[in-house]
Amino acid sequence: MIFTVGLGDPSVAANAQMIMKGVNKALPKELMNRAHIYNFRGSLDFEDLKFAHKMMMKMLRNLLSKKKPEELTDDDRAILDSFGSEVDYTDLNSAAPLISYVKGLKK
Repeated sequence: MIFTVGLGDPSVAANAQMIMKGVNKALPKELMNRAHIYNFRGSLDFEDLKFAHKMMMKMLRNLLSKKKPEELTDDDRAILDSFGSEVDYTDLNSAAPLISYVKGLKK
């Protein structure tokens, strides 16, 4: 069982593909073939980031701000709108499939 947590909405196909691309790159194929994978949204507090991560977020903001408005995704807009503050996309209800899977393991 593997779960990921990030800011991108895993219900958006492009985000799900990107998440799975990263997971596939990080894990051996034999594990991927039998793993149950769950992707969740999390939170981010800009003030809690270390210096290097703050710089990475600033570079991302600069890249996104150069895009034309019609080229921005919903996630891009969310990053620009909330930059420098705290965001929380946590939805505890989204963990229901994972919880059901784990409960099924106890039998």
